[in-house]
Amino acid sequence: MTLTLEAVVPERGLHVALDVADGETLALVGPNGAGKSSVLSLIAGTLRPAAGRITLDGRLLSTSDLLVPPHDRAVTTLAQDPVLFPHLSVAQNIAFGLRAQGTPRRRAREETSRWLTEIGLEELADRKPSQLSGGQAQRVAIARAVAATPRLLLLDEPMAALDIDVAPALRELLRRVLAERTTILVTHDVLDVVTLADRVAVLEDGRLIESGPTAEVLARPQEQFTARLAGVNLLTGTWDGRTVDGTLAGVAHEPVSVGTRVRAAVRPAHVELLEGGAHPSPGTMVLARQVTDLEPRGDLVQVRAGEIAADLTPQLVARQRLRPGDEVRLGIRAADVAIYPAR
Repeated sequence: MTLTLEAVVPERGLHVALDVADGETLALVGPNGAGKSSVLSLIAGTLRPAAGRITLDGRLLSTSDLLVPPHDRAVTTLAQDPVLFPHLSVAQNIAFGLRAQGTPRRRAREETSRWLTEIGLEELADRKPSQLSGGQAQRVAIARAVAATPRLLLLDEPMAALDIDVAPALRELLRRVLAERTTILVTHDVLDVVTLADRVAVLEDGRLIESGPTAEVLARPQEQFTARLAGVNLLTGTWDGRTVDGTLAGVAHEPVSVGTRVRAAVRPAHVELLEGGAHPSPGTMVLARQVTDLEPRGDLVQVRAGEIAADLTPQLVARQRLRPGDEVRLGIRAADVAIYPAR
């Protein structure tokens, strides 16, 4: 293992244990206030644990009695604000970390030139940060962060402040530079998770509630936050061999014993609104719910009714004049409901 962390910070309600393997990118996700920034602070060395220990490549970095200073950890943090040195040029900003760790001047120039090419800003080498766009500045910040080859890279919402048309190019740059680096990525964007992360760890109320390979966690979420990230409705109940709690039928793609506590996942696109007295098609279950919220989802409207969301066309929502508080009937086909054991 490259990083192992087990730490308790009582004043922040944090009690978490996680590890990151060499060359792995771990996405750390969770609701606001879950403790993600505190975890990064623990690893960076700006927060001391009350109990526990943090090691990197076998080197002890933190305990309740020991705190290796941030500059001596071989850990680099990149946040959504690039924080470039305003008096230095683009090239000088990239070279800063290299020179600070003792890289000879000629080698630093060569590495800086290579990174300018990598981020596609060779022609801007002599510009100052004030002359850059937000996306360009973040590219420079990425190059500066990774040029010094830290043992661990911490990315804290690196694209949160960028325009939506800039983010895809930056995400592709990160995909390339993170391929062989050990990284912890804090993000709220599922695209960051699926394109950049090997594994996902979900924090809630200072505890790690779910973790595993990215594809596995998103395919079979166990918690509501993860289900929302994956874009599915998640219900929990007891499997009777055909339905969950006698109301929601589904398909179990692995053996599930009767009486087992299970999760039932269904995509909002597969939830149908039954208009008026319309009869459901064969194999469709009907659930009566009350509308709690409506919000846009691209060219659709997501209508949430209790624990279930349905992606509907604006025309249908307008025709039904749906409002919070309205009673609706939702149809779900058993074939669209995935059943798997709750952990």
